[in-house]
Amino acid sequence: PATLYIVSEPFGAEIAVNGQSTGLKTPESVDGLAPGRTYKVTLTRKGYQTWEEDVEVVGGGPKHVSARLIPGGRKRK
Repeated sequence: PATLYIVSEPFGAEIAVNGQSTGLKTPESVDGLAPGRTYKVTLTRKGYQTWEEDVEVVGGGPKHVSARLIPGGRKRK
């Protein structure tokens, strides 16, 4: 299985993968993902725009995802 290591600035954003909450907040690892697939990672934090990115996961070590959250209430893609 593959792992995503997700960090954000500021820390403490809620992590969702493919629209499903993981119950985790940044910085954190999301384990048990199938290698060779693309996952939609969504980060949300009150007072900041929602951050989304499609992330391709490969095997062999964690894939690092970094996000800078922008203050405000609109969605960033």
